[in-house]
Parts: sequence; C-alpha cells; structure tokens
Amino acid sequence: MIVSAVFRNVLSFDNEVKIDFLASKSPVRPEQVSRGGRDSFPVLKTSLIFGSNGAGKSNICRCIHFMQCIATGRFHSSYIRPHKLGKEIHDDSYIQMTIKVDNSFYEYSVSFNASSILQESLFKVNLRSRKMVFERKRTSRDSVYSFGTVSGKASNAQFLEFVSKGCPDDESFVNEYVKRNAIGLADITKVHNWFDNKLNVIFTDSKFRSMPVFLNKDKKFAENINNLLCMFNAGAEGIAMIPVDFDKLDITPEKKNRVQNDLKKNPDMMITMVDYDALYFFEMDNNIISCSKEVTLHKNALGKDVPFDLFEESDGTKRLLDFLPMLIDLKENSSVYVIDELDRSMHTLLTRALLNYYFRLLTPEKDAQLICTTHETYLLDDDMLRPDQFWFIRK
Repeated sequence: MIVSAVFRNVLSFDNEVKIDFLASKSPVRPEQVSRGGRDSFPVLKTSLIFGSNGAGKSNICRCIHFMQCIATGRFHSSYIRPHKLGKEIHDDSYIQMTIKVDNSFYEYSVSFNASSILQESLFKVNLRSRKMVFERKRTSRDSVYSFGTVSGKASNAQFLEFVSKGCPDDESFVNEYVKRNAIGLADITKVHNWFDNKLNVIFTDSKFRSMPVFLNKDKKFAENINNLLCMFNAGAEGIAMIPVDFDKLDITPEKKNRVQNDLKKNPDMMITMVDYDALYFFEMDNNIISCSKEVTLHKNALGKDVPFDLFEESDGTKRLLDFLPMLIDLKENSSVYVIDELDRSMHTLLTRALLNYYFRLLTPEKDAQLICTTHETYLLDDDMLRPDQFWFIRK
C-alpha cells in the first residue's frame, strides 16, 4: 500500500509537495482502513484525487510510475523531466514513497537526473522508529554506500560491497541487489517485489495486453470477465477470442515478419499485439502460426451471439474492459492500483458501480488499495466514502 509520496523538481512539481493516504481516527467505514498495531500507519484503501485540468493530477500518477521504473531497473532517461517553470532550473529531481509491504513499512527515496541516480535510500519505518536498510550517495568520483544490519555470514556483507561497486550510475541499487542475487538485506527484496508485482499504474491510454493470453488459456478468468461484463451492463454480453487467418491479417508486413521470426526462434512463445484498437494473440501450433483476435459479443434479434471488433465499441466500454482484470486481481490479491482519470469516457453511474464493486471486496485482512484521479464531482459523496478519502489539487 502507498502511505505517502513526496515530489520535488519533477514535472509540474517545483517545491516539495507531499500527498499522504493516512486515515484519521474516525470509526466510519473501518473496512476502508488498514490499521495494524499501535506503531503502524493507518492507511486508506481508497483515495480520490480531484482537480482542474492542468492541476497536476496525472503527474502524481506519472511520478509514482517513475519510482516503479527506477526500483525495477527500467530507468528511462528520456522520460525524466525536471520542473521547467521555476525561477531557477535545476537538474536533480526527487521522489520519496512510504509504502506498506505485508506488515512492514518502508521509506524509499531517490534523487536523480536524466543520466544517473544521485542519491538512493531505503529505511524501515513505523510511527516510532526509522531504521536504515541502505543509503547511497554519489560523489564527484563514485557512489558511497552505507548498510544497516546485514544478516547471515560475513561473506554476505563482502558480497554487498562487491555488488554496490558494480552498480551502474543509472541503475537503482534495489534492482541491482535483486538482479545479482545478493543476500543479507531481505527488506530490499521485499520492496523490489512490491514495486514489481503489487503496484499497478493505469493511464488513460493503458491497455491490458495480456487479455488475449488469459482468455485463451484461463477458463476461470474468461468466465469471471464475462460475468463482470454482464453485471455492469455496458452493452456487450461477453468477450471472446476468435480465430483469424494469419495470412489475411490486416497488419503491416513489418509486424507480421516480427511475429514469424520470434515464433521460429522460440516455438513455445506466446505473443500478444496491440494494433490500433485490435488485440491479437499468436502462438505456434504444429509448426503453423495460430492467430486469434479479441472481440466482444452481442445478442442479435434471434438471441444468438454476434462478434464485434473492439473499434466498434464505445470508448466507455473499452475503458471498462481494461478495468475488469484489475477487479479480478483485487478480489484475489492485496494489490495496489493507481488510476489516472477513473471516469474517462465512462458514465457516472458506471464509474460509481465500479467503485461500489471494489468496496464490496474489501475485508479487514486484505490490504488492497485503489488511488484514482477524477473530474467526477458526483463521487464527492460521504455516503460512499470517508471525508479523509478525498484530495483536492490546485494549480
């Protein structure tokens, strides 16, 4: 879960800005709060962020995604943008996130520019203490590391020194530690796994690219998707994969050649492809390329299923389809989702129905979390959410 985030000199954030998702002491809707013991941070399981266009809502999502990329070794220098409108322009940006992983809390901080990581630190924290796991500070010549208590043999500490000296300037030590199979600081692995497997950021143009794989290979998933689609009554009766002749496929020759070459190199590979609004699935079947595409199903006047291409669906239905795998995940796991513009293209009642479905999944034991930006003022309803679950961003 995300407890709080701090941004400085990145995108639209100039001076240091902090947003936290801490619950007040109010006893209202206790299922919406993860409280834990007396030293634990009380974390909200749902938060809605409101604001006008250009206020910075989307940049909150982007900064969280930046941090995910840095922690998991996907540091894309071309995406890094310091604040451009201040009195002075500085190169170094800063992001800090406090997160809950299982029953522990961690404060992970990174200072960086477009070419390298300048500082990086991880602390294990709670309401009463702050214990260092590691710190990294870049000097004019190299990076200096400090480590907390290293468990196990003395050789573990020696190997950590070796790994730290080999860590590239544009690579997080969190990712280098996991990549090099280091041991002695298990907290690093826990934090890396959280960023890699638990945190999900959905932007306005995000597509669930794995949908064709799950529809083809997981009958339970396909059944759950179709049940949800019917429940939300968004027009389509279902979703399915139908076979398509690979030779007649309407995609560019370059994309066809890439699929053919990849499957020849690795016949066990499964490939998904997004081509405009179409989603395709490819695999090798007895040395022949098998292809299928995702379609929605509608009932005709005779009650029979008729397939529709995705481009024939409304933007709201397509947006809903990208949210359905999230709802299945949140039902089964303690995952964290950050969504930019939850209400984009969707009717107010559909947005509200999606949130209410998520609320019904919440239990005291599950640390699932949903953080959304939105323009939909109809969601400002204290009959649905606690007052501390609303944030307002101003320019």
